Amino acid sequence: AFQNSPMNKITIPNSITKICEYAFFSCGIEEINIPSSVKTIEKSAFENCVSLHTVVFEGSVDVFGDSVFSNCTTLKNLTLPQNLTSIPDRTFYSCRSLEEIIIHEGIVNIGSDAFSGCEALSSLTLPNTLSTIGMYAFKNCKMLKEITIPQSTSEIDPYTFDSCASLEILTIRSKSVNLPHYMIFNASALKEIRFDGTIEEWNSLSKQTDWYYNASHFTVVCTDGEIEY
Repeated sequence: AFQNSPMNKITIPNSITKICEYAFFSCGIEEINIPSSVKTIEKSAFENCVSLHTVVFEGSVDVFGDSVFSNCTTLKNLTLPQNLTSIPDRTFYSCRSLEEIIIHEGIVNIGSDAFSGCEALSSLTLPNTLSTIGMYAFKNCKMLKEITIPQSTSEIDPYTFDSCASLEILTIRSKSVNLPHYMIFNASALKEIRFDGTIEEWNSLSKQTDWYYNASHFTVVCTDGEIEY
């Protein structure tokens, strides 16, 4: 509808329930309010809106498609809508100015490359409802220093924290999560993994032999002792 439009301000009427795929692709908008009537935002709706710095959800969107805000390079902070249950693939891919995002309880899935290339992201709390984290989900989040994988998480795909160069502390609350190929690949600043279980429970986790490939020397702190890597 507004693909490649130079318009810097657009008002979405309250009668709209769905924003269709590529609706504002490469549009010049700087800020946008999503009215409470909108329940679905389809694939790449705001992709490549490089001037978009502010997004406000007036109500609660239920569904995002892939790449909704991909390459919105000036977007700085965002509070996700309450009813959202999934952050699909590439949702915030290469949003390199994104510093903070608030994710509500209820999110069960973070897709592949969802936050890949969010180089300024320094604050992120994963919800206690999160079940799965996709491949490259946080690749190149260079400013992220600490993150906690909640107890609810059962599946992590390879390369999740690839090249998170500032990551120092990784807390794992789940006792059933897998540690996949290259999970913390190139995590050169990692100092400590805090595990909410015993050494025996840590040793029983499913781990690929290369899960910490090319990471720094670090310590796994369990409830009854420590393991050096």
